[in-house]
Amino acid sequence: MPPTRKPSAALVARVAAVLQNYEVRDLDAFLREDGARDALVACEAIASAASQYTALDIDESKRLRFLDRLVGLEADLDRRGSRGSTPFTAIVQSYWLSEANKLKLIGKLLERADPNLAWGTGASAIDAAVRSHPHEPKLLRALAGKATRDGWLNGLIVALEHHDQQPATFETLLGWLTGDASGTGRRGLAPLHVAAVYCPPAVLTRILECTLDPKIPTSAAGEVSVPEGVPPGGGFVPKVAYAPGLTAIELLDNVLELAAGTLGEFSKRLTPDERARRQASLERREACRERLLAAGLVGRSTPPQVIPAFKRPIDALFLQLASLVDHDLVSLQSDLDRIRLRDLGPWSYFAAAVETLGEFLHRDDVLAWLAPTSLFRRFIADEAFRGQDDRALATDESVEDDHPMFRRIPIADYPRSARAGLLLGNFIAADSDSGEVLFLWPGKTRKYGTASVRVCRADYDSYEVLATGVEAFLRDELDAALKSA
Repeated sequence: MPPTRKPSAALVARVAAVLQNYEVRDLDAFLREDGARDALVACEAIASAASQYTALDIDESKRLRFLDRLVGLEADLDRRGSRGSTPFTAIVQSYWLSEANKLKLIGKLLERADPNLAWGTGASAIDAAVRSHPHEPKLLRALAGKATRDGWLNGLIVALEHHDQQPATFETLLGWLTGDASGTGRRGLAPLHVAAVYCPPAVLTRILECTLDPKIPTSAAGEVSVPEGVPPGGGFVPKVAYAPGLTAIELLDNVLELAAGTLGEFSKRLTPDERARRQASLERREACRERLLAAGLVGRSTPPQVIPAFKRPIDALFLQLASLVDHDLVSLQSDLDRIRLRDLGPWSYFAAAVETLGEFLHRDDVLAWLAPTSLFRRFIADEAFRGQDDRALATDESVEDDHPMFRRIPIADYPRSARAGLLLGNFIAADSDSGEVLFLWPGKTRKYGTASVRVCRADYDSYEVLATGVEAFLRDELDAALKSA
């Protein structure tokens, strides 16, 4: 059982000292102190000893005796630690234990612990073994006899998620199968859902063959990651959220939408190899979709795309620039048409277009048509935020100590009529030296795919609405930039 009270700082320090040298005699001496066992549990000593790196040249057999002694002291080997895993999981994941010694410990653990247990996002011992590259075959065989149906399903899901790295593990897990694979595991996913999203068509076919109900829906809300959607140069891996009740083909359709959209958005910025890799991944998923259709699943019908009213006038701005330098208008329009319109308003579409056409917009012959100090040129040249800092941020809090990377704009220093809009933080341009800011202030009238948006300007002495729509504002700024060039 977990300790009833938090150990003192002195006991925590003593545990850290005991774990330094892996001396069993030091551990036994510590155990004579009051509260020693509770302190070892609270400090997750087994997990620390199993995974902790040490610069000391300590023989593995010595560390193994120390860890074996800790395991013998633990009253509850199914206890969840602070990271959601059990002592059993920590030992399976240990990188310093050799295969033979790890298997010896696992044999003892199986007498007192459940390798199927996992809480929340934490891994079970079976999950950990699936992820363990050097030891997976024998470890999995050692755990197979104690695997429950839920433990097997969760392990299979992990194996499918990592199929591209460890295809042999999937074969091992599939060999445990004694029944139907239609159940759902953690995150509410069935193996069929995971195979459709992450695996080649041949693997999906194998899962279909052992799934009695291919229409099984997700049983909980969650997210699946789409690595192909990472922006060129790195960034966050985008995720597709799902709700309970989605079949494998419905989830796959959502993933395909994101993967295809980001491939179009980033196409110009990807290297040929990266573009080919992402295209191959997209084709693999489309082939999986065909397998699901053949199995009787029904994909969602693709509704006709509604083109928002702001797209045409914003596209016209870029086409006008292209015509000035005799650029291929059809090619440029094709680039713009690949931008995903879902959830984009007029300004976010303009920003996406600037990113998509970045190589064209930064050409010297294009920039030569635009006055160097014009706002439109600042927008397409990533110079909209000027001054001593990277950008200005509004705040209604104290601004005595500015962050070194930006200068906060004190709301109270601006006209009262501008403060509500400034607090929304929709800045499109700023000069942090002078305090002048341009920002978007959405109106109340909303239509499909867009909104009534005012473009506003404020400084410490004045506030004004520059335009009642982003499209008109950009049109005026381009005209001004061309006339003054």
